Amino acid sequence: MHRAAILFLLLAMPLQAEVYRWVDEEGNVHFSDKKPVGRESQEVEVKAPVPAAEPDEGELRRLELVREAQERFRETVKLTPPEEEAPFDRVGACRDARRNYGALQEVMPVYRAEDGNLRPQWQGDHYTGERRYIADEDRAAVQDQVWRDVHKHCDQPGDLEAMQRVYDDWIEQEHCEIARQRLAQAERHDSRTPLDELQRLRKAFTASCG
Repeated sequence: MHRAAILFLLLAMPLQAEVYRWVDEEGNVHFSDKKPVGRESQEVEVKAPVPAAEPDEGELRRLELVREAQERFRETVKLTPPEEEAPFDRVGACRDARRNYGALQEVMPVYRAEDGNLRPQWQGDHYTGERRYIADEDRAAVQDQVWRDVHKHCDQPGDLEAMQRVYDDWIEQEHCEIARQRLAQAERHDSRTPLDELQRLRKAFTASCG
């Protein structure tokens, strides 16, 4: 590249550019030239070198390498705009609160799953993630908080039939998932499940999942 062309590119580049660094819920690092909304971010200064009045050939080469490194950096991180906050799902929050309240009515141990919802440890429990069990002495306080969540997110918080219906629907989904997992295990290519047992599992899956 000719010296005049290099000087033109360097002089045309802004002396300082604002870049924001932020991390999403999954731990992925993002860079953006716009400050993300509702997220903690750090401002990273990207400064372009200011050439001397009459740089020599060595200085021009160094500046060219710096410019190329900056371009590779921007291409590598692929600056992405900040994510927009999703609108609050009040219907889903009401459903979760009612389901959690139903789980606390069970006499069996109850734990909090990774998604924040409560699950009873029943015989067919298929959950494999991290579990945080609710201690007996904390159960009343947790139930009070869930009840406040029901009143906060549900239009008819006192509708006990709706409360039971949401929990029953969740139990049906659990039975469907159990039947699906058992059938998938039996249908594996290395499975030696007898044909009559395989047919029984298929009928159970159809009955549970519709």
